[in-house]
Amino acid sequence: MYTKKNIGGKDVYTVESHHRAFEAWAEIRRRSVAPPNLITLDQHTDTLEPFLRYVRAKYDVSDNSDEDENSARIALVAKIDFMDGATVKAAVGLLHNDEHIQAATRSGIINVAFVVAFEGTATESDEEKEFEAKHPYWTRRLSTCVATLPDGPRRYSLPVGRFFILPHGCRTGCTANPHDDTCHYAVSSEILEPSYLMRQLDWAQKMASSVGIPDLLGEPYILDIDLDFFHTRKALNPEDPSAFHHLIRNALGVTIATETECTEACWLDPKPAPIYDMLQSVYGHIEAAMEESP
Repeated sequence: MYTKKNIGGKDVYTVESHHRAFEAWAEIRRRSVAPPNLITLDQHTDTLEPFLRYVRAKYDVSDNSDEDENSARIALVAKIDFMDGATVKAAVGLLHNDEHIQAATRSGIINVAFVVAFEGTATESDEEKEFEAKHPYWTRRLSTCVATLPDGPRRYSLPVGRFFILPHGCRTGCTANPHDDTCHYAVSSEILEPSYLMRQLDWAQKMASSVGIPDLLGEPYILDIDLDFFHTRKALNPEDPSAFHHLIRNALGVTIATETECTEACWLDPKPAPIYDMLQSVYGHIEAAMEESP
């Protein structure tokens, strides 16, 4: 279930639990010639296998192999027809949080998803995979050997789940080693500034170019926002919102998950996260973006 409103000509869908955005994505897909891409802003990656928890709860793990579980999940995905709202609602009823992105990419609702998140391991380039194959004891966390990798352009292969996780990194220009809580607060406060957002979108374009998407922001996409992406009041009030507004304006539609529990858990400012105020701030950005000239 979602609530839908039109802000300045832009359809905006709001849900509490993020996986329920799946239904809104299906609605947008029904009026699209081809599956759009997804650009999602989130604390978490939300890229678990579709129907993972439902299948594991239904089938006794001790009596079923991983292959059996995988077959069961594939069969559930195959039942999804984005043109048939009943199958979409049925899928939402079986999905849990974090399973919606792959459910959408594997059912033809979304083409490729690009995940801007604080958590999760970034999708590796082909060069990184080749380097690790030649240096099996190397780890990115402990070694500086990564400096021997070429600067670019990097090549990326499309993952089976048709999603890319972007590298997060610290605030622009940070030289701290190691990064600490001060760094986390600083980068959390600049996530809508062009310095951060364009850096992430540039990474997304590198990945997109490798899989035949020459202009990610020029092709149809859905903008998906989880409020737990915002950890401070300043995060929602960038000095220069132009990059965020461009992202909003070009989207086919915008989906917003309030995720109250997670949003409050991720909040860094002294007072509790004001969920209603945060949502109104996002609505305000959408309204301002739609009033601006392209």
